[in-house]
Amino acid sequence: MTSGPSNFELFVQCLSEPMKKLYLSSPGCPPSLRGSRERIQRRKLSNKLQHLVDGKAEYKTGTQMDETDFKVLITNVALHIFTSFPPDLQSVTYRAMQNNPNFAGTYCSRLPISTMAQICSNIPDYAKELLQRFLSIDKDAQIRELCFPVINDYIQAATQNDGSCDLCQRNRFKLTKHHLVPKAMHERAFKEGWHDEQKLSQIAWLCRACHEVVHKKITPIMLAKKYGSIDLLLKRSDIREWTKTVGRVVRRIR
Repeated sequence: MTSGPSNFELFVQCLSEPMKKLYLSSPGCPPSLRGSRERIQRRKLSNKLQHLVDGKAEYKTGTQMDETDFKVLITNVALHIFTSFPPDLQSVTYRAMQNNPNFAGTYCSRLPISTMAQICSNIPDYAKELLQRFLSIDKDAQIRELCFPVINDYIQAATQNDGSCDLCQRNRFKLTKHHLVPKAMHERAFKEGWHDEQKLSQIAWLCRACHEVVHKKITPIMLAKKYGSIDLLLKRSDIREWTKTVGRVVRRIR
């Protein structure tokens, strides 16, 4: 099984199209790029770009810049913006969202404007210089206008479920979405102070068998009070043994 793209590659992908649209509409865009129909593809960070966090690259300008040069420009801008993110935003994943309530509370939905503004305030001057030089973006408000939707798209892409059950990790079965705190218990859980509203909105994708096992072994009130995350469910020996058992069955079938 091959691994998916890294978080950095996902960010490059999310940033590529908005940057290209802005550049294609700029007066200095060369005809070779205006006429290109080739989509900018995800690309791994090459050895050529390893030094760019600490250094600066020289770029062709005006009609000299071609498609390859522009891909390097996008990767360089993405690299400087991405490495200015908080570490938890750089490493955000679906599993991290499920297992860490604080993590999920921060990144489970579209980020508020105040959080976005704080993230964008850390973008280094070199990235801003490139955006100004090639996209004519020279104000912080314009940078935020570019980056806000890109960051939200990146979080959504990085935290997508990979198609496997959150408990048993099997990917051969249809999954359904369930609240980690049963919906019938939301009002009481909030009133009693067991969870805040963000926690109540957390969901898990489960296969039918795992969903039935959870509700067979744990009452709704206990789920609401003590087992509000996948990590907490897997700390129960009976749930953990169940996931190991079905995992062995899958391996035998293979």
